[in-house]
Amino acid sequence: MSSVAAGKVARSPRCARCRNHGVVVPVKGHAGRCGFSRCRCWKCGLITERTRIMATQRRLRRAFSQFICCRN
Repeated sequence: MSSVAAGKVARSPRCARCRNHGVVVPVKGHAGRCGFSRCRCWKCGLITERTRIMATQRRLRRAFSQFICCRN
């Protein structure tokens, strides 16, 4: 059964930094070529902050799961 038949449309993520500046670009293969990767506007600052928070949460989650595994 395809995702369209199930009533869901396949996602196509877009670059959030480019979207902030009115450009719609698929994120796949775009990381090294983003023209706004060094932008310091307040919207891109929010994305930077969110990325940093998510990385910290991911690191904590992995450390916690290792701690639980080793404890048993």
